[in-house]
Amino acid sequence: MTQNARISATETIKAFKDDAQPQGERAVAVPGFERPVPGEVRFRDNDAMGHMNNAVHLTFLEVARAHYWKFLFGTKDYKDVGFILARAEVDYRSPAYCGETLMVGIRTEKLGDSSFTMRYQIRERDHGRKIADTGTVLVMYDYAERKKASIPKNIREAIQRFEGI
Repeated sequence: MTQNARISATETIKAFKDDAQPQGERAVAVPGFERPVPGEVRFRDNDAMGHMNNAVHLTFLEVARAHYWKFLFGTKDYKDVGFILARAEVDYRSPAYCGETLMVGIRTEKLGDSSFTMRYQIRERDHGRKIADTGTVLVMYDYAERKKASIPKNIREAIQRFEGI
């Protein structure tokens, strides 16, 4: 872990919650989520129907997870992230279009021995239109041993403190 991971849990939580939207961005509340992560729908994200392709929703989740992990643990390098995506579900609510800014709410909902469940909600920034309700199951993974691993105590405790679970 990086030196940033050595700050107290209170400082980490404050940094995540206080890391406001980029200058000029208008934050839209995502009910039930502390801080939404923004992302813009790019031209290349669209499909032949003229809206964001269904597979791109998972990329928005990945970006939100990286943001969450970075602020919670100071991790900037994916080699430091010891989990893999085991399951993803997306309930599509409305289409997203090129040029729209989406806000992705993210939280850890459940911790198991080796896995954890994250919930997300994607909303369009300007009007708050719900784009999708989503969830993922991630499993801690030992790449050297090529097998699942238990959630390390420091990670479990940090998530529990941050999420209040």
